Amino acid sequence: MKEEMVEKKIKNIKQLRMYKLMIGIFMLLSLAVNAQSNKTNAFTLFSDAFVNNGPIAKLNTCDSLGISPQLAWSNAPVGTKGYAITMHHFPKTGEKLAYIVLYDIAANINYLPAGATSVGTWGMNSHSNKPGYAPPCSKGPGAKKYIITIYALSEQPKIDNTYPIKINQLLAAINGHVLDSAILTVQHTR
Repeated sequence: MKEEMVEKKIKNIKQLRMYKLMIGIFMLLSLAVNAQSNKTNAFTLFSDAFVNNGPIAKLNTCDSLGISPQLAWSNAPVGTKGYAITMHHFPKTGEKLAYIVLYDIAANINYLPAGATSVGTWGMNSHSNKPGYAPPCSKGPGAKKYIITIYALSEQPKIDNTYPIKINQLLAAINGHVLDSAILTVQHTR
């Protein structure tokens, strides 16, 4: 009788260990699925005209029409009240050159068509010192990298619209209001 009770306790302990092991495996699988799900639900910036780390479409360079690129984004964080977009490049001299400074994009927008001029408010680019898009016009050997960033904002920036702003002014205005950002890097070679 005593042996049966001992065997029963051992069997119960083994079952309990197996149960704990199964729960542990289930929890690990759940974490892995959630991590993958969160990864695929990340705030993302993309374009139908080019791929990340690939060449920018010729249409968007000074070798063609030089119009702003088509951009789209998905999975904005909860609480997004608007967006801002920048495109910049660091030449060998080290200063940050802006090609896109765009803000006041409404929260219900998730697409910027190529050549868009009526979405949001355009700030100054670093090339013409005028509001609007400046197409890449790389000089010198090798591919140059251009970084396009979208910012999901908890509120639209408070900017004096008397003068078109520059990239650093926009970044200062959205500081503390960025819920998330996504980057798309493109290259241009001439």
